[in-house]
Amino acid sequence: PAVPGYMVTETGCVAMSSFESMSATLAPEDWSLHAEPMRERNYPCDPIIYSYFGMGYNLSETGENAFKRHLYLCMLGQAMQRKADIESWRSANAWAILLWQLNEIWPTGGWGSLEYGTPVAGQIL
Repeated sequence: PAVPGYMVTETGCVAMSSFESMSATLAPEDWSLHAEPMRERNYPCDPIIYSYFGMGYNLSETGENAFKRHLYLCMLGQAMQRKADIESWRSANAWAILLWQLNEIWPTGGWGSLEYGTPVAGQIL
């Protein structure tokens, strides 16, 4: 081949854990991406949600329905970003891709694509 193959390592895209996991560790008044405890949960999802689904979301909105919607959009955005990344690398002759990281060790916003052994959207899409 004209372009030699290469390996892509330690790549990632942020996603939040599921509502089932997050709600068990947060008080109901903190069910929001921008609640005070969420500032301690690593990476924000805002850029992913806004990039893929538009700026029309109030990510400071609180409550069960809003929190579920925002967490889902974050997971779906991670899946879409991972898919785009992998397709791009494969088309450029990447012969190996190391996704970082496979799982999260607590309910959080991070690069994991498994939650306690259950695939999040990034593993399914």
